[in-house]
Amino acid sequence: MIGLSIIIPMYNEQDRIEPTVRDAVATLKQWVKVGGQGMPWMLRERLGGGGEAPTAPTAEILLVNDGSKDNTQAVAERLLQQLLANAGPTLTGRVLRHEVNRGKGAAVRTGLAAASGPGRC
Repeated sequence: MIGLSIIIPMYNEQDRIEPTVRDAVATLKQWVKVGGQGMPWMLRERLGGGGEAPTAPTAEILLVNDGSKDNTQAVAERLLQQLLANAGPTLTGRVLRHEVNRGKGAAVRTGLAAASGPGRC
């Protein structure tokens, strides 16, 4: 079960999305590696159930391309595939797409609707 969904809206981000996604994946991998140490308390509570650190936090990264006119879709897909290749079952990711630009709020709502977790913090 997914315990944490990270939603990142994108619009014409081909040159800027990589550092953001790399940082998110590196942070999540570190939390998994150290059993949740360094994770904010509200996430430890949510993922651990009783305030203790979870042994294997599960998370997903949802990148929502909001009708970009540049190469954002291809860059995001390649990046997630590359970064998550050896992440194991505790970390997954998907790239979602709006065919036309609908605004950041719509992109966030699309991400929320596609999230696999049981609820929100």
